[in-house]
Amino acid sequence: MHTKAKNIIVFYEYAPPALGEDDEFFYPVFAVGERLVEYGMAAEYFLVAGDGTGYSAWESKYRNEIENLLSRSSVKDRIPPRRWI
Repeated sequence: MHTKAKNIIVFYEYAPPALGEDDEFFYPVFAVGERLVEYGMAAEYFLVAGDGTGYSAWESKYRNEIENLLSRSSVKDRIPPRRWI
């Protein structure tokens, strides 16, 4: 990048490379763990596949894990999670 300006603000974003089976999970927010992501992915899979029973079971686990993490949070004011209509 070349510029004649003395002061600039640069915003940089990138998409990380796709993970493989042997890669380790990392999420920048310490409270978000593998279990939360796995439950969310499973719920999304069953939703897209049209399996309402499987979706409900995994969505329930996902929401319970969110509530579990929020209950351990030091922030007392919180916005309720969004719901699918």
